[in-house]
Amino acid sequence: MSSLDKLAIRGIRSFDHNDIAVIQFYTPLTVIVGHNGSGKTTIIECLKYATTGDLPPNTKGGAFVHDPSIAGTSEVKASVKLRFFNTSKDKMVVERRLQVTKKKGAASGLTMKTLEGTISLCDKDEDRGKKNKRTSLSTKCAALDEEVPRQLGVSKAILENVIFCHQEESNWPLSEPAALKKKFDDIFEATKYTKALDQIKVLRKEQAIEIKVDKEKLAALKTDRDRAIRLRITIEKASSTIVAKQAQHDELEAQIRKVADDNRKFYTQAAKHSEILGQHSTLQTQRKLTEDQLNQLRAIITELKDVSDHELQKKIANHKTDLDGLYSEKVSLNERLTDEKDGQEKQEKKRSIAQTNHGNLQAQKDRYDDNLVNRLKIIQEIATRHEMSGWDHDLTTDEVAEFVEQLEARIAKQGKKIEDIKTEGRKNNSERQSAIQAIKITKSSDERARSATDEQIRSLKSRISDINRKLDNANTTSADITMKESALEEEKKRKMGLEDSVKAASYPEMLTTKSAEARALEEKRDALHVELTSLNLQADVRAKLQLKRTESKRKDDAIQSLIDSSRANFKRIIKLEPTRATMEGEVNAVAKVLDADIRAADKSLVDARRVLTNVETSVNLTKKKLKELQDASAAAKRRVQMGLQRQDTECETVEAAMTEAEQNIAEITEEVKSAASMTEFYQSLIDNGRKHKKCVGCDRGLSGKELASFETYCKARINNAPEKVKTTKAELKQWEEQMNELKGLLPHEVSYDKLQLEDIPAAEQAAAEHAARLPAATAETERASGWKSELEAKSADVQLLRKTAQDVVRMHRETEEISRDIVKLESELSASGSTATSDDIQEQLATIGTDLRAASKAMDKLRTDSQKMNQQIQSLTNSIHTIELDLNKKRQELRDKEALEKRKDEANGEITALEEKRKELERKIRDAEAPLRKLEDEANEAQRQYNATEALASRELQGFHKSAETLDNNAREIKQFETRGVSIELAKVERDLKLQEKAINETKARVQKLQNDISKADKALADSNAVLRNFNDNQQFRRLRREIEVIDGKIDELDVASAEKAHRTYEAEYNVKRKKQADLSGQQAKLGGEVSTLENDLTEKRGELKSEYDNIDEKYKTELIKVKTAEVANLDLEKYGKALDAAIMSFHGVKMKEINDTIADLWTKTYQGTDIDKIMIKSEGEGKNGKSYNYRVAMQKDNTEMDMRGRCSAGQKVLASIIIRLALAESFGMNCGILALDEPTTNLDQANIKALASALADLINEKKGQSNFQLLIITHDEEFLNILGGNGVLDRFWRVSRGDGGQVSTIVRQKLS
Repeated sequence: MSSLDKLAIRGIRSFDHNDIAVIQFYTPLTVIVGHNGSGKTTIIECLKYATTGDLPPNTKGGAFVHDPSIAGTSEVKASVKLRFFNTSKDKMVVERRLQVTKKKGAASGLTMKTLEGTISLCDKDEDRGKKNKRTSLSTKCAALDEEVPRQLGVSKAILENVIFCHQEESNWPLSEPAALKKKFDDIFEATKYTKALDQIKVLRKEQAIEIKVDKEKLAALKTDRDRAIRLRITIEKASSTIVAKQAQHDELEAQIRKVADDNRKFYTQAAKHSEILGQHSTLQTQRKLTEDQLNQLRAIITELKDVSDHELQKKIANHKTDLDGLYSEKVSLNERLTDEKDGQEKQEKKRSIAQTNHGNLQAQKDRYDDNLVNRLKIIQEIATRHEMSGWDHDLTTDEVAEFVEQLEARIAKQGKKIEDIKTEGRKNNSERQSAIQAIKITKSSDERARSATDEQIRSLKSRISDINRKLDNANTTSADITMKESALEEEKKRKMGLEDSVKAASYPEMLTTKSAEARALEEKRDALHVELTSLNLQADVRAKLQLKRTESKRKDDAIQSLIDSSRANFKRIIKLEPTRATMEGEVNAVAKVLDADIRAADKSLVDARRVLTNVETSVNLTKKKLKELQDASAAAKRRVQMGLQRQDTECETVEAAMTEAEQNIAEITEEVKSAASMTEFYQSLIDNGRKHKKCVGCDRGLSGKELASFETYCKARINNAPEKVKTTKAELKQWEEQMNELKGLLPHEVSYDKLQLEDIPAAEQAAAEHAARLPAATAETERASGWKSELEAKSADVQLLRKTAQDVVRMHRETEEISRDIVKLESELSASGSTATSDDIQEQLATIGTDLRAASKAMDKLRTDSQKMNQQIQSLTNSIHTIELDLNKKRQELRDKEALEKRKDEANGEITALEEKRKELERKIRDAEAPLRKLEDEANEAQRQYNATEALASRELQGFHKSAETLDNNAREIKQFETRGVSIELAKVERDLKLQEKAINETKARVQKLQNDISKADKALADSNAVLRNFNDNQQFRRLRREIEVIDGKIDELDVASAEKAHRTYEAEYNVKRKKQADLSGQQAKLGGEVSTLENDLTEKRGELKSEYDNIDEKYKTELIKVKTAEVANLDLEKYGKALDAAIMSFHGVKMKEINDTIADLWTKTYQGTDIDKIMIKSEGEGKNGKSYNYRVAMQKDNTEMDMRGRCSAGQKVLASIIIRLALAESFGMNCGILALDEPTTNLDQANIKALASALADLINEKKGQSNFQLLIITHDEEFLNILGGNGVLDRFWRVSRGDGGQVSTIVRQKLS
């Protein structure tokens, strides 16, 4: 028997989420005492949650867990851990965990989720000092909900309604009838047993229908099994006959094979002569092709008749040597031209650099002059803009420096002004924000109160929404009940209609009729088999007749097929409708005409191809020459571009780069010459500056400070003069090297220009002229080729038609001969009494087989229809039962709906009061908004004014900075120009440009001369290549003539006349040998036909046995076993259903008597009044068989019995509920002696409290011998506690109280004083 050990609580309702509260349960009594709201009932709720997984009523949304707002956190994790002993005395631990989180964005909304739970088994033999070893049984919540009640040895319904009943639901025994019935049905677990009984009945009824159908199927299978046995006997006889005839057939096949081998050898000899004829035809074709090539060469060459082959070969070798010399000379000229162009490219690159440098220096001098003029303008504009007087005249250098110092002083003063404005603004803003914050704090407090009120309203509305949702879901009305009752009547009527339809359909009589039809067809098929057997006695003649008819039909079909397949081509080519008699002659006439046309088309094609070859040769030569010129042009262009890239010049031509280089060389040379006198020049400038106090170069006066800077600059130039001379000479050397490279590139550029302007356009024109002739020649060749192809295709079609016509005539003659044989065989069979063949009998048998299968399908359909009708009746029976259950459910829903509407009205009243409170808070918040908005507007306006003042001062400061920056940029550019000596460099560059231009012109003249020499070399090469090509064509021409002579010799060696004669002999004798082979094949075909007929009959019978009676013995055996087994199983189900029904009735009666005896005894001991003698639970059967019960609590006085519900006081209701739960625990808690009573003294007077205490003391004394009996009492009544102690059943108890300022519950064990 199971019992409780300890309970650990953390984070549930008022219990702290950081500490664990532990309570131990004693045997036989545990008492928990505490004032209202201290957390006593939470212990019962935790016990119920740990054992069943059900949360207390009205705790959805996280109310069961410690509130995160009270805990001062956004998330609270809670756990309930229970240690108990199961029915086997094994120590078990079950733990369930919850988590509650504040919703984001909501005032106080909560989200609760269930975390993983565990149930563990502790080792039995663990040492007390060691850590417990546990074995986890499950971690799934659903598994825990089933496993814990099983380990405790009671059902979940007993745990919920009896052992750990919640205080709010403790009076359920006196609830409304529907709710009471549901409670007792759950306690008795009656629903699953009644469902089992109903299922057994439904199963028996369905099984009975299936047995009836299976019996009919068994009878049909027995008939098929008998037919299959007869069919197997017939198959064995036919197999023996086939074996005998097959032996004769194999003997004839051996003879045919020998004759066929002789014919094959004769054919092989004839094939050799055919090969000679084929070689002759191939050589003729080869000679014609070679002759065509010879004629094409003759048209394009200048034939060298007086030169021998050896001399011709020698001329070709000598000419190639001359060509190599010409190529070498051209390569040498190209290399010289490349060198000159490279030199020219370098010169032009240098010239380009000098020109760029000249432009830059000139621009710098112009910029310096402009800056001197602009400086005075800038200073005067700044003075005017910032109100600085005394600067409207020409200024010296010292005056400019003084102006800059004044401007920087003004900038510093403006920056200090801006900082003072910012300091004053921050101070005023801080004072205003303090006043605003005080008002906001007061307003925020009111808003939090409003949010709390809103949350209460939302909670109530949520409760109303739940009620509305339940009302929406429970949308049952009296009309629904009426409709259900109407639907129930309709289903019953449909069921009766279907049962009448089954009776009217007469399925058994129809099955009997179809079975008789099938037997008649079987008898007719057996008669045909007898007739077929007699026909096989005349198998020889009938087989011949069958073969002849089949052969005649096959040949007629073949003739018609040939005519049909060739009709379209025949009408298209011959222009007539094909007939058997005239086809061959008409086709031969057309073929003769086509042969003449093909010869003419072939000659036309040869002429066109010769012209096309000549044109294509010319086109290819001109294209080749054009490509060579284009390649040479591309190479020259590439050489020039690479040379220019190496010179790093921007000039696009070598000539321009050479001009640039010449100019740079001239300027640098002049600069080198003038560099020597640079020291004397700058020394004279210093002397004149000291003497006259001015610069000789620009004629500008120099102050004392400026004179010192001027002397420093000139001395620096004097010191840098030697280095400048060295750098200039190195630059001159680079330009000279570049000039030499550009001179080497100049010839390549000249060659490229000539190719682009003269040679390539001329070659393109020649190629275009030859290409213009090509389309006409190609079109003519294609036309001739198309004409020949068309004629050849038509000839091929005619040849096919000729063969088809020959086959039609031959088969027509054979058909007439076969028809004469058929007439002769039919006359022989007429004399014997019947002309029907085995095929005719087979067709009749096939027809009967089809009828038999149709009859079998019809019987199967009748069985299926019968089964479907029975299934529909059963389905309606199930539907009626479902509607009856649904009707009872809807009646209960209607009663629940009325209770929900009452709860909804109460919640609406609470919402009205809270909304009044919220309106008052809204008014306070609105009153605070006006002064808050006024202060904020004043603060914003003051800040805006400070910002505007600061922005104005900042803009003035930015103006000073911008003016200073403009003046600084101007001074920096003037100083940079004065320190670089740009005027001297500018004169030097101009001299270099003149020298470079002269050198470039000289290089261009040399390049032009080399390009002219290269053009002459190209012309000589082209003429020499034409001569070499003619030599090679003459050599090819002589080779083709020799090949024709060799082919003529091979044709003369072939004995064509003998081969043609042998071929004619083969055609005459081969037909005789083939006829002998055909006669033997006919005899073999006769036997084959007989065997084929027997085999077809045998195959059909085997097919029938396979398709109609496959595994018929096994099917019959299986169906027989199935029927017998189903009958026995159905009988067992009937016995089991009756036994279960009787057991349920007996169990219910025994338990109800036991419960009522316990209730009567406890009531007599406890109740101190005289108005009620005893109470009892009345159970009354409902329905046809009384297997479902309605329950009510009745009270009795002087043999008068009446319902207790609605007639008893609140105290009587509490006492009756406690006694009924004690009785239920006594009857259904045999394996679990636990019972929890929450506030049992509620609504009881002092006398009844004492009586209840005495009764409980007696119960404890009676049960204390049981090791697992545990009574758990929760009360706030200290007097009740003392009474229990006075009865000697209590010496210690647990006190639950609120600690930590009343926010957290604590549990403390105390002794009874």
